[in-house]
Amino acid sequence: MLQYIVATYEKGLKYRVFILKDAKGTEYMLRDIPTEDIIANLNKGGKIENAVVENGKLKLTQGAFGAYPMLGVSGGTLDGKNGVTILYKVVNDKDETLGFGICMQNGNYRNVSKSMLVQMGENRKIRQTNWMLYTENSGNINVRAKSGEFPKVIKREAKKVETYQSAIEDSETVKRKKAQAEAVAAEIKKENEQEAAIQAITGGLGVFGEGRDRFLPFIRIYDLDACYNSEYNKAAQEKLTETNANLMLLSPYYSWMFEVIPKIPAVDIPTMWVTETTFYYNPRFLADLTLGETSFALIHEMLHIVYQHSVRMGKRNPELWNIACDLYINEMICKEFEVEFGQGVTRLKRQSFYGGKKEFSCVIECPKMGIFLSTIGETLDFSRDTAETIYEKLKKENPNFGKNPQQG
Repeated sequence: MLQYIVATYEKGLKYRVFILKDAKGTEYMLRDIPTEDIIANLNKGGKIENAVVENGKLKLTQGAFGAYPMLGVSGGTLDGKNGVTILYKVVNDKDETLGFGICMQNGNYRNVSKSMLVQMGENRKIRQTNWMLYTENSGNINVRAKSGEFPKVIKREAKKVETYQSAIEDSETVKRKKAQAEAVAAEIKKENEQEAAIQAITGGLGVFGEGRDRFLPFIRIYDLDACYNSEYNKAAQEKLTETNANLMLLSPYYSWMFEVIPKIPAVDIPTMWVTETTFYYNPRFLADLTLGETSFALIHEMLHIVYQHSVRMGKRNPELWNIACDLYINEMICKEFEVEFGQGVTRLKRQSFYGGKKEFSCVIECPKMGIFLSTIGETLDFSRDTAETIYEKLKKENPNFGKNPQQG
C-alpha cells in the first residue's frame, strides 16, 4: 500500500492523503485527515511516503508545505493551482524510466509517460509537489524527486524462447530448446512470486500494462467529409474553443488533457464518446449545449480516460458498467465544483494562472441529460464507494438487466 499527502489545508489543520490500497491499482481512496491523527499513525509505525514526524510535528519530506495545493478549511475549495504528486516511477529491466504514476489533489490517478509529465511541468499550469524538472548534461529535460527516490514499478520485457518440433528436429536440438523453455518458465515464476504485488500496480491500468489495447468499442466514421461540412461543424468547433478557454480557468488540468487528445466529429453517435486515445463528438449535439454543459461533459469524458474505465470493465455487462461509471463520475464533478443537477449554471471566480490578481468568471452546469445520483435520492461515500461497488449494487437491484427475455 502506498500513501501520499497530495494537498494541504489552511493553517495545516489537516492534510489530504491519497491511498493506493491494492496491488492491482484499482482500489484507492482520498481522505482528509486531521494532522494529529496523521502524527499518531506515523508514531505507531504507519508510513506516508512524503511525510515524517520530527520533534512532534508533521514534516513534508518531498517538497515544502507551499509546494502542495492549498485547500480552504470550509468546503475544501482549491486556492491557486492544481498540483500533481508522483506516486511511483515505472522502469524497465535496464532501470530506464518509462513513466510515472501520478495523482492530483482531487483524487485523479493515472499513469503518464515521462515525456507527457515533462510537458505538464514545462507548461507551468500545475504545481510540481514532490518532483521537479532538471536539465541533464545532454540538454534533455528529466524528472526527479525533490528529495529521496520514488518507489519503482518494474515493467519487464517479454521473455522469448525458441519453439521446437520433435517430429522433424534432432533429439539434441529438441532437448536444448526444451531446457531453455523450462528455464525461462522457472525464471518467470520466480519473478512473479517475488514482485507480483508491485508489478501488478500498473498491470491492469492500460498505460504500461498489457491492457493497453483494451479500448472502448471502436466508433466507425462513415463519412468524415460530411462531418466537417455539416452545418453544425463551425458552431461545434467554436464551442470547443470557447469551452477549452473556460476550462483553463475552471481547472487547467482538464484543459491540458483536452488540448492534447485528438478530437474527431462522428455523426453516427448520438452525443460524445471516448476511447483511451481519442475524443469523438456529434457536431449537432455539441453545438446545442451551453458553455457550462459542454464544460461538464468534457470533464466527464476526460475522467473516463483518467479512471481507465474501459480497462477495469473486465467481463462485466458493458451497459450496466457504463451506468455505474457515469454515476460515479457525475457525482465526483458535482462535489468538486459544488453544482447540482437542475440548479442551472454556476458561475465561479478564478485567478489567471499566468500571473496577476485579476479574477475571471468561468461557468459549469449539469447537462439536462445524463444520470445523477441526486435524482434518485442516493449519495456516494468516496472513501468507500467505487464504480465497482456501484456496479454490484445495480446488478443486485436489477438481476435481469441485459438478459434476453426469450432466453429466461
